[in-house]
Amino acid sequence: MKKAVYKAGMDYTNEQIHIMLLEKIAGTIDPADNRVVEQLLRDDSRVCAHWLSINEQVGKATAAGFSVAADEEQSWQAIKPLLRKHRPLRLLFLKVAGVAALAAAIFAGISLFGGQNRPIRESGKAMGVTLALEEGTVIRAEKGVSKTVSLDGTTLRVGENTLIDQSPAYGRGRWRTVTVPAVLEYKVWLADGSQVWMNAETSLRFPSGFPGQTREVYIDGEAFFNIAKNTRQPFIVHTPQTDVVVSGTQFNVNTYNPDRIQTALVEGSVITKGPGNRQVAVLPGYQATYTAQNGFQMAAFDDADVLSWMKGVYYFHHTPLKELAGVLARWYGISVHFHNLALQKKTFSGALTKSQPLQLFLESLQLSANVHSILNNRVLYFE
Repeated sequence: MKKAVYKAGMDYTNEQIHIMLLEKIAGTIDPADNRVVEQLLRDDSRVCAHWLSINEQVGKATAAGFSVAADEEQSWQAIKPLLRKHRPLRLLFLKVAGVAALAAAIFAGISLFGGQNRPIRESGKAMGVTLALEEGTVIRAEKGVSKTVSLDGTTLRVGENTLIDQSPAYGRGRWRTVTVPAVLEYKVWLADGSQVWMNAETSLRFPSGFPGQTREVYIDGEAFFNIAKNTRQPFIVHTPQTDVVVSGTQFNVNTYNPDRIQTALVEGSVITKGPGNRQVAVLPGYQATYTAQNGFQMAAFDDADVLSWMKGVYYFHHTPLKELAGVLARWYGISVHFHNLALQKKTFSGALTKSQPLQLFLESLQLSANVHSILNNRVLYFE
């Protein structure tokens, strides 16, 4: 039997790790095992990949119509043979916690589907991505449609998930604005070959072509940049409070919290500048966080945490519920209200998969953090 080794001489089989991951996704994992799992997710790429796979399978199963309420006992009987050889003393605990039905959903071949449950995020797609031209025209990205927009020597190819600026790299520089609503993501290829991957509730203002001495864009929200190298024409990303100056590199910018602007560098080098001549050089693997009170603060970051949104996953490590609420609002297109304001400071550790129905995550949140919530007409109330 293969072993997965954890520090301090403690060995866990792959099957034991799998069980702990099931417990974690259901919110029933005990604190000691949760520390083991979080360490493995940070240090072992295989465990991380398996964790992502479990989340993806849960999302697919529930999207296909799996109903937990349909027959939980049937679900338990179907999944029990797959688990009974591993950590048997926990099986009863798993069943009581309702993990059986969730685990059954992970194994798509069990054929326990047939309900009408759909992820709540589906209804949030109605708004769609928009492209606003400098001339005043607004164009909507349409599902399954790719169209070409030509105007004043600029050409844009607008698709459902991607916009490609086919204008000359040093063209006229007419300004365009792409706005991505809640739930969706979108990718933009700029005229110089640079790529911008936009998260939900993000806007990007960019020119069709860069005729000047610099290449400049404006971002509000979150986006990952892969900048085409050009040392003679620096690239500048303007945020509400900072500017990021690069020549060719990969980095993530997060401005969701206007009081805390974050720039995480994957490769290359950048200089980020703030008001009052504040500035700092950022090295690969480090994230610069800007606040008006403290200026820039530098800290190492984990790619799996900061960039996981690009794979449809968010990881939370002792994250305040107020911050978590912002992610739920953006990814599911809902409004979030706190009846008990003290809950905003309560912390949560776990993961959220974008394909995962919101109700499933809320049930996990209640089990793991004892946080009660009510969803009514696309408004989520934490009590």
